[in-house]
Amino acid sequence: MTIKKHLATVAEKYRETAQQLHAFISKRSGKHAVELRSGGVVAYGIGSDDFMLLGFAVRSAGVTLYASADVLMDHADELGKNKTGVTCLRLRKMADVDTKVLNDIVRRSLKKKQMNYGTCGS
Repeated sequence: MTIKKHLATVAEKYRETAQQLHAFISKRSGKHAVELRSGGVVAYGIGSDDFMLLGFAVRSAGVTLYASADVLMDHADELGKNKTGVTCLRLRKMADVDTKVLNDIVRRSLKKKQMNYGTCGS
């Protein structure tokens, strides 16, 4: 299944956000590989550990963006209630996060050799 077809089948209340996020990241992903992985994760870039550098999936509570923990922590104050975990940022709509902040998260995450998973439980 293509990413476009997959995004057309996700929960309607988050479909537009997922499609907008995919377009936003795709414009900034350059030569990085983009693929649909198991669990409906749209993955961008492959790190030295063979895991994605950045990705997202539509979940029951919104669109979850997976990014490097250190990058998300650098924006913790700006992300506020949207940050839900060490490497997770939940969006219900694109307006939930400032475009400049999102751009920095995408750009810096895709420059890494592998995703920084942070310390669990901290």
